[in-house]
Amino acid sequence: MDSNSNPLPTDIFEKIPFLLIVKNLTSKVVEYTNRDVKEFLGYGASKTIEPVDFVEFLHPDDKKKLAKLESELLLKQDEARELTCKIRLKHQDGTWHGYSLSESVHRLSENNEIISVLITLNRIPVSDDLEQSLRENQQRYITLAEASFGGIIIHDKGIIVEANSEMGRMTGYEHHELIGMDVLLLIAPDHRDTVTGHIKSGYEEPYEVTGVRKDGSTYALEIHGKQIIHQGKTIRISEFRNIEDRKRIENEIVESEMKFKTLFDMANDAIFLMNQEIFIECNTQTEKIFGCNKEQIIGHPPSDFSPKYQPDGRLSVEKSQEKIDAALAGTSQFFEWVHKKYDGTPFHAEVSLNRVDLKQGPAVQAIVRDVTWRHEAKQALKKELFLINSLMENISDQIYFKDLNSKFIRVNNEVVRRFGLSSPDEVVGKSDFDFFSHEHAQWAYDMEQNIIRTGIPIIGLEEKETWPDGSVTYVSSSKAPLRDENGTIIGTFGVSREITKQKLMEEALQEKELTLSSISDNLQSGVIFQLDFGKEGKERKFTYLSAGLEKIHGVSPEQVLQDHRVLYDHIHKDDIELIARLEREAFEQMKPYRVEFRLVEDSGRIRWVSINSAPRKLPNGHVVWDGVELDITERKLMEESLRESEERLRLVFDATNDAIWDLSTDTNKIFFSDRLYTMLGYEPGEFETNIENLTKLLHPDDIRWARTVAQKSMAEGLNEFSLEVRYKTKTNDYKWMSNRGKVVARDKQGKPIRVLGALSDITERKLAEDELKKSRGLLLSILDTIPVRVFWKDLNLNFLGCNKSFAKDAGYRHPKELIGKNDFQMPWKEQADLYRADDMAVIKSGFPKIGFEEPQTTPKGDTIWLRTSKVPLRSPEGVIQGILGTYEDITSSKEAKDKLIELNTYNQALLTAIPDLLFIFNREGVFQDIYYPHREMLIMLPEEFIGKNVNDAMEEPIASLTTKHLALLFETGQTQVYEYEIPFHGKNTIFEARMAKVDDNKAIAIVRNITERRNAEETIQLERAYFEQLFESSPEGIVILDSKDVVLRCNEEFCRMYGFSMEEVVGASINSLIVPAELKDESLRLTYKVAGGDIVIRETQRKRKDGKLIYVSILGKPIKFKGGQIAVYGIYRDISDRKKFERELMIKNQEIEAQNVEYRLINEELSQAKQKAEESDRLKSAFLANMSHEVRTPMNGIL
Repeated sequence: MDSNSNPLPTDIFEKIPFLLIVKNLTSKVVEYTNRDVKEFLGYGASKTIEPVDFVEFLHPDDKKKLAKLESELLLKQDEARELTCKIRLKHQDGTWHGYSLSESVHRLSENNEIISVLITLNRIPVSDDLEQSLRENQQRYITLAEASFGGIIIHDKGIIVEANSEMGRMTGYEHHELIGMDVLLLIAPDHRDTVTGHIKSGYEEPYEVTGVRKDGSTYALEIHGKQIIHQGKTIRISEFRNIEDRKRIENEIVESEMKFKTLFDMANDAIFLMNQEIFIECNTQTEKIFGCNKEQIIGHPPSDFSPKYQPDGRLSVEKSQEKIDAALAGTSQFFEWVHKKYDGTPFHAEVSLNRVDLKQGPAVQAIVRDVTWRHEAKQALKKELFLINSLMENISDQIYFKDLNSKFIRVNNEVVRRFGLSSPDEVVGKSDFDFFSHEHAQWAYDMEQNIIRTGIPIIGLEEKETWPDGSVTYVSSSKAPLRDENGTIIGTFGVSREITKQKLMEEALQEKELTLSSISDNLQSGVIFQLDFGKEGKERKFTYLSAGLEKIHGVSPEQVLQDHRVLYDHIHKDDIELIARLEREAFEQMKPYRVEFRLVEDSGRIRWVSINSAPRKLPNGHVVWDGVELDITERKLMEESLRESEERLRLVFDATNDAIWDLSTDTNKIFFSDRLYTMLGYEPGEFETNIENLTKLLHPDDIRWARTVAQKSMAEGLNEFSLEVRYKTKTNDYKWMSNRGKVVARDKQGKPIRVLGALSDITERKLAEDELKKSRGLLLSILDTIPVRVFWKDLNLNFLGCNKSFAKDAGYRHPKELIGKNDFQMPWKEQADLYRADDMAVIKSGFPKIGFEEPQTTPKGDTIWLRTSKVPLRSPEGVIQGILGTYEDITSSKEAKDKLIELNTYNQALLTAIPDLLFIFNREGVFQDIYYPHREMLIMLPEEFIGKNVNDAMEEPIASLTTKHLALLFETGQTQVYEYEIPFHGKNTIFEARMAKVDDNKAIAIVRNITERRNAEETIQLERAYFEQLFESSPEGIVILDSKDVVLRCNEEFCRMYGFSMEEVVGASINSLIVPAELKDESLRLTYKVAGGDIVIRETQRKRKDGKLIYVSILGKPIKFKGGQIAVYGIYRDISDRKKFERELMIKNQEIEAQNVEYRLINEELSQAKQKAEESDRLKSAFLANMSHEVRTPMNGIL
């Protein structure tokens, strides 16, 4: 280069901001470096005279790259050969930084062979270091988008600009069809206004609409969108999720609940649920049967609705618990029971109990049918039949008479029916050996022979009957000796009642009662108690205590029931007065009370308990307290830990080098830790820390700047700010402070109301920076062989010189042609103002401007992009004489980087839109990175597993499952999907993981919590099982009909009632199946009423398969779903027995009435005869009186 164009100091090579190295290729010795390599990399000045080779700091992976570069350079034949690459060098702090390496020919031999090369190492700005990360992230995000659970689109004002493959699969469109499409075309017309509104408003919460596929079909869709700013305009990234399965599950739950609710509420019987202790749900019929409202039933035990004793003399509490326990054990119960209404009125009922499994645990479903009418009818019928000597043929019990050999001599129809015969004659002459198992027949025979021998009857004996096919039934039997008119025993007679269902239910109820009793006894963490205070509150007597008492107090319930004082002896002496006062206040005001106090164990250990109790007054005037005592020791320990934690936080404030502050803008109050005082040389509390005092301590030149930053943060709604200012110390010196703040709370208008921050002393750093500025020498760069363009200007911004590369870019052949010219005379005159503004800023401020990007117009009129650095050009005395600048052409890399940044913006928004956990693994299973929307989604902190192998960081089953599927992923290349269940926040949680390859060494895993979905599916199964149990165990015949009265489903009771098989019923028209011809019109009227939405209740006749007509009670109710009728419930009850009883009672009443008529006629005849007799007597008396008169008259004349 012409020396005239380079009026610069001779040490310019030592001042340029990059390394120049001359290396001998033959000896591999570094002949020259412009800067000490070690010092350049931050290691400090080298102690050796010989130049240090940069290769010893080269990244191991880049050594092969450098060797390959030198080999390629040797193969080139022209002198202008030059090659470049990017390498990494290790700095003193252990970090690796990127450098742009340019290697060119420095010296050739006579044979034109390369002797030495010139190497330039130029530090790559941070933005270039990030470029590779951007590329890696881009590949990662592409994999993420393709492995996502949903479709991803990016749209600009509703026009789709990008979409993933899942979006195409979901909608049926090809990728190229989606690009440029209006996003509203993917939405059903009814929901497009909603989507448009959310796009315009920037709505970022998930919402549901209806999607439209390419083929016109619709599906349930959830959209989660997020607005982002890119290149000055707002675009939106959205995730589309097909939620058909979720909606189907929700609809099935609703439909299942609808069916159950319809059956539950419209049943003719009382249906209720109970746990092992109390009623937890009931239907409307339950309220009617028990004569009270739902609130008076729920929460009460079954014993509250039963008399103390059942007809068999057993306690209702014990017997009912047996039945409940048996049902909970899985054995269905069916039995008769005497209940009592809320007002105490007893009534007979038929009860069935079945176990159902709810989320809260097992429960019992009970169906109670009021059969009072049946018992009353039976009694009336027995009385009437007794009067006409027809008891044998009308009682539902089995009545039989046997001879001395226990052979039947007479039976009633019930016996015939039970044996499956058609006439009593088929039973007479046979014995139990002809019908039952030999074992049972022998047992019955022995018992009857004993009655014959002893003459002692057996009353109310429960017999377990075993039949030849192995089946078992139960009867309640009474047997007595049969005597002739002389009192001689000639056999036996007996009455047996089948109690199989009742027996099974009694057993289940007994089991239930035992289970209910064990609930309170096994409440280990607390005590359920009842305490009698007497009438005046002066007595103390526990009437009930659960078994958990012994664990908490160390004494048994029996000890306390005998003497309550043993319980009070362990109360901490400091808490006795508090308990007494609260008890007294609660008793006087008859209000619940709650108290927490300490117990002192015999070992001296303190245990905390809490009591919640409420009073109620008994009819006898006594006040009883029902309550629960819980062990709260663990909670108290946690509270103590919290206090200790707060104390530790205070200690942290005291120990940290930073001053922590907390500002409340609404009150303008600010809190500072004591560190602020010590940093400024004051004693803690020496002055009040408020805004006014702190402003006074600010350097006068910094006050305006600090206010500007604060106002800008408020105006722009920034959440964080940082500034560096000076504060005056107690000695009137100034210290530089870095003040960092963050808004942690805003009011409804978005105005900050609380800001937290910290002050750090950066005085030493600022002094070091000032020293660094003073020590900077002239930074010169002028080597024609380096690929970097170099130029320098004077204070008037006229060019003093440049290298050849720069001159060529400016359209000149030689650098000297530019001397004295300025930017306005260059091809880039359009950018001259921009360049000169940067130049003047550097000159005036004295600060360099490094690695910034700017455009430049070439001599051909094209625009290229430069990465430019400008530094002040100083004299040896430090006086600024101009500027020194360097730049390189980054047009191609900038375009690629801009595209990467744009895609990275999209991908960052994609991460925000996806509410799942994202993990990055390498091939060996080491965690590389993680993304999580909420910290609460993690089972451990990121620092606990990032950089660790999954087998070291995670527990089973996650570790083995992840390792297995990671191996399969890299082996097959196929996306892996698997599930696992782990404890999470105290509950078992199910996760679904979807794993896909990023490249040959990395994989991405998307993890989603699917517990809610699984629970929904289980809820459907539970509701379905509950419905099935109620449907099949109902004593009513139930059918479900479609809109054309075709049977969709029926239960076993319906088939039994009408004598059809299930196959014959399902699919048949109900009207053609069971409706008699003469009642077709009636049936159609009922059908029309139900179709119109009415509930129908009717007693009528229906036809069995064998043609027999039976009386039934029908309940018809429409089943509606989403506003429309989808089916009809039909509930049928066989009331033939009731009708029969009613007819027989009517006949008897008519017979009695006929007799009464006959008696009235006889009475009338007798009355008439009496009247005639009386008239005759009267006439006779009159005649005799007259005759007497007539006789006396002549005699008087004679006398």
